[in-house]
Amino acid sequence: MLKKADPLANQLQHQYQQAKALQHQYQQAKAPQRVLHLAQVNLTQQV
Repeated sequence: MLKKADPLANQLQHQYQQAKALQHQYQQAKAPQRVLHLAQVNLTQQV
């Protein structure tokens, strides 16, 4: 029973690691946009 469940558990854990890596990349991709947005807000406030 456990031997059968083992590969499935490994597969799920692998998918979980991939999902976490993708989430990290997504956060990194969002960060510059947030900085850009803040810069735009600062510019519009100064005008």
